[in-house]
Amino acid sequence: PTDNITRMTEDKQGRIWLSTRGAGLASYNAISDSFSAIYSDPNNLNTPYSNDISTIFTAADGTIWLGYSNAFSSFNPEKNIFRHYVSGSNGIPLIGTISRFTQTTDGAIWAATQTTGLLHIEPSTNEVNIRSHNVENANSIVSNSLYVVVADKDGRIWMSSADSGVSRYDPDEDFATNFIHQDSDVNSLSSNQTSDIFEDSDGNIWIATDQGLSLFSPEKNNFVQYNTENTN
Repeated sequence: PTDNITRMTEDKQGRIWLSTRGAGLASYNAISDSFSAIYSDPNNLNTPYSNDISTIFTAADGTIWLGYSNAFSSFNPEKNIFRHYVSGSNGIPLIGTISRFTQTTDGAIWAATQTTGLLHIEPSTNEVNIRSHNVENANSIVSNSLYVVVADKDGRIWMSSADSGVSRYDPDEDFATNFIHQDSDVNSLSSNQTSDIFEDSDGNIWIATDQGLSLFSPEKNNFVQYNTENTN
């Protein structure tokens, strides 16, 4: 329905879903090799909240989560049921654009926002809480402007910011460890401008930055830096 695709996900039935800007929620039918779309309809709650969807994510139970500006939705693709969470309603504050979702092993959904920090969503109660940066608390997350969020195998949440480095957040302890670049330390993060985070099959955490790739060393609590000058 559009060339402006923001993200993709696969549901538990193997269908591909696309979040778009301007064309709502699209899906791909591999059998017919065709696409269809569900457009936002203000008169029908069982449609996306907006046609401008910034990100999409499939949870372990098959629920699909959609992020927008100042709102997000859960979607049951089998029953075609949406539930919308909107800033200003049910105690949800202004949250800005949702950048990315992830899920911890306890079933909780976490979302990176570009304005408010980290959202904690409890699907069983529909409760939404915020973890924000606090300049007076060194153990708060590194920034409120987040772009990527990834839950690792130990249940900790890694998040990247535009220009403030990365955080590793422990939900059980409500404690964030922040990592930033330091010119004098070759084992610090390669750059504070980070664009992606990935956990490989061995549990290694890789950070993509504008100055190369950083591999986290849990034994030393620092990084190995890879760039064009030290790799072949």
